Amino acid sequence: MASVSSKHDAGAISWANEGSGSVSDGDFANFLNTARRSVFEVANILILLRKDGRIDSNRVNPLLKELEEESRMILAFRRTLKS
Repeated sequence: MASVSSKHDAGAISWANEGSGSVSDGDFANFLNTARRSVFEVANILILLRKDGRIDSNRVNPLLKELEEESRMILAFRRTLKS
């Protein structure tokens, strides 16, 4: 069974390739929406792992703050595109 980390890495590579092939602002905006949803997915996985006691809060909380900032940056960038 693949680890959460390797699944996350594979997912990141997959959606990064999808976005690089976008030809219009609308396509790229959709890619950014998918990227933002992926950020939320990773955050939820971390929260579940913390709740289950598999990862300590001291490790999870800084990561959640980084993910929150990434989500804000993606959203701000998304707003600059014509859809």
